[in-house]
Amino acid sequence: MKADSFYSLQVHEHATIVGAAFFGSVSTGPLGSANSTTHGMSLEITQGTETILSTLFVPAHYADNWVTVEEWGWSPPGGYEAPNYQWQYVGPGAWVPPVFDENGNVIQEGYYESLYDWVYVGTIWVPTDPQWVVTGTHQENQPVWVQDSYQPYEGPGYGAPIIHQKATRSDANWAWEVPTQGGTPKTIMRLWDGGLSLPRLDGSTGMSLTPSALIYSLGSTSTQVGADVTTYLTQVTNGTAIEESKAEVRPELVRLTRTETSEGNTSIGMTQIAAKSASFGGVVTVEGNLKVQGVLRVAAGGDLSMGEFTTSPAGIDPP
Repeated sequence: MKADSFYSLQVHEHATIVGAAFFGSVSTGPLGSANSTTHGMSLEITQGTETILSTLFVPAHYADNWVTVEEWGWSPPGGYEAPNYQWQYVGPGAWVPPVFDENGNVIQEGYYESLYDWVYVGTIWVPTDPQWVVTGTHQENQPVWVQDSYQPYEGPGYGAPIIHQKATRSDANWAWEVPTQGGTPKTIMRLWDGGLSLPRLDGSTGMSLTPSALIYSLGSTSTQVGADVTTYLTQVTNGTAIEESKAEVRPELVRLTRTETSEGNTSIGMTQIAAKSASFGGVVTVEGNLKVQGVLRVAAGGDLSMGEFTTSPAGIDPP
């Protein structure tokens, strides 16, 4: 069937499309010449099937039993034409010679026998009386009772339907849009072959979901959650200085890195806490009790300085 083109189409009731539906028109770009165009997107549904062998329980029930029933009645009076034959003379028969006595006298003359036969003389009407005969038939349902049973079943099994939205270019983006208060469209979600993004109110990307990580960005702060590491990064420009704070969380450690760059000079402070070790790249302050179960080591050649002793834990003044 030849397709018809319409400038506009309105469907006021339901519309069913059995095959695929094609939408839009875009330049194919890398898939063809610069001037060639094709549909932008197609929509179709597929569903796999397989043969299922099983046993079904069929409860007791009345089953239809259609039979042919004869209809009886009296036939109307009538008759028929029958051939009519009469017993008639049809001609001379065999010659019977004369009979003589002993003296040669004729005692009975010779003669021809008369020949008779049934001769067709026409038809005769034979009337008939009404008869009790079959005048017709009809189908009649005489249900029969069927006991509980188990019956083998072989038929198609349908898989889950798959809805396909196919683009004609590999760099196609799927954008979900809603109108703003001013009536202009605003993207609330975008999907492409690299992941999924949720824009902020200003239209910039706020959160992206890629095959390997979840990335959230807000101004100077960004967060990237992956299978191996989760990274929190903040970058602030303070005059000519650039300050960067980064936190990395891995299954085996937590690492905090502070980087300050000013006039070409960069200073880095790093603190790392692992399951079996810890290193601190800055001042360590303990507000509560500090309990050391292992060896407390001091760098070689260094002096261990302490503050002025004022009071013992038990409250005893020094001498």
